[in-house]
Amino acid sequence: MPHVRVDGVRLEYQERGQGSVPVVLTPGGRWGGYVMNVVATELARDFRVITWDRPNTDGASDVVLAGEGSEADLWADLLAGLIRALGLGPCYVGEYAGCRTTPLLTFKHPSLVRGLMLADRKSTRLN
Repeated sequence: MPHVRVDGVRLEYQERGQGSVPVVLTPGGRWGGYVMNVVATELARDFRVITWDRPNTDGASDVVLAGEGSEADLWADLLAGLIRALGLGPCYVGEYAGCRTTPLLTFKHPSLVRGLMLADRKSTRLN
C-alpha cells in the first residue's frame, strides 16, 4: 500500500478512480481505510478517491502515543498533511460512523476543503 510521512508519522492510503475531482474518505471508530471500500469503489466511477488509515486504528499507519492535543486534532492535522503531500487540496472530504476528523479538518484547515461529502442513499453526486 502506498504511504507518505507527515510530521514523522507514516500514513498508508489507497487511491481509486481517475476523475479530476479528488475526494478523501476517513473511516470512523478504530477502523482502517478499508471499511470505506464499497463507498470508495462507487465514487471512483466519477472521482479520484483516496482512503487512508488514521494512526492508532486497525489500519497499517503508525501508532502515535505522544502530543498535547486530542487524537481527533492529531488526525485532522495529519489529514491536512496527507492532502498537501498528494496535492489534493482543495478537495471534497467525507467520513463514516461519526468520526470527528473531517469537521475538524474543515475548521482548522479550510483552504484544503472544497466541500463536505454527505452520504445520501439516493445519490453520490457532488456539487
